[in-house]
Amino acid sequence: MANILLNDNLESLNSHIYYRKFDNWANCYDNPEFLDSVVLELDGTYNLKDVSSSLVKALCYIKNLQLRSDFESETCDYLYYWLGDKIFNHLSEKDKFSSLIDQLYAKLKDLYNNNKCKIITYNINENNFRKIKDVYDYKKNYGTIEKAIQDYGNTCSKEFRKYLDKSYESYEELYETCKTCNEEHCKQLKKIFSTYPNDKLKKLECTVKEAYRAQGADEHLRATVVNRPLDGSLSSGGGHLDSEQHMLFDPSGVPSAAGGSDMFMGIFFPFVGILIVFYLLYKFTPIGLKVNSFLRKKRIISRNIDDIENLELMDNIAEDEEKDTQRSLFNIPYPRG
Repeated sequence: MANILLNDNLESLNSHIYYRKFDNWANCYDNPEFLDSVVLELDGTYNLKDVSSSLVKALCYIKNLQLRSDFESETCDYLYYWLGDKIFNHLSEKDKFSSLIDQLYAKLKDLYNNNKCKIITYNINENNFRKIKDVYDYKKNYGTIEKAIQDYGNTCSKEFRKYLDKSYESYEELYETCKTCNEEHCKQLKKIFSTYPNDKLKKLECTVKEAYRAQGADEHLRATVVNRPLDGSLSSGGGHLDSEQHMLFDPSGVPSAAGGSDMFMGIFFPFVGILIVFYLLYKFTPIGLKVNSFLRKKRIISRNIDDIENLELMDNIAEDEEKDTQRSLFNIPYPRG
């Protein structure tokens, strides 16, 4: 059965990979004091104990990326949307978003004086932030998803289709409302789409089909999806992907239980049949007598060869012992006068 686009495939999109990099950054190795002091400050002011450490580590990560010659500015955009998502998920007083995001970027400036990353927008509520983030990710992933849908025969899971519908819904809503609105999120929309309101994106769609998974295939599929992104445009460094992730995802199909069983039966039964035929020929025809006669002769020849080799070995040992004896006889020590 042909493979279909699954929700797991979303993990291999560029935006998801960037965000996963921020999620997984381990520490501020070169400045642990910075980490401790800022975390303490955030915890005291905003009660962000569940996420404050991750926020500060992301600042250290972006600082280290900016030290590289291949740093790309879009990484700054991903930082902003990652920070905003974490803040709105954990900040109890949502109206403090502006002051918190401002404080984080001020700390980034303290950490790295040549910081190139700027705040995209201060004054934004959670609803508008979610929509503009959806639109930004959708725009960045659009070409990759479009090609993947074609490669997979326009088939996808219900979850994958839900992602497409939600993303386009956010895009279409902002596309219409921002024609007559000039709020911060609309200004950002016009930066994301430089030709707005022209060249409206076409809605990406796929036909929903249920994915058939063989027992144990979930783990195989997940490992394949995560390690092989849909888009191979990213590389190591500068906020990019690692080099092993430079591969297009191959819609090769998920192995099914029926296919594996048919293959096993196709190999097993002919092999058993051959063994039965040989057994019958050996047991009930003259071929068995000839085989036994051949094996007896082979054993006799083998024993003779072993005897000859043993005799030759004994001769060689005896010859070596004789030579050693001769050498010892000629190596007689003489007293010095």
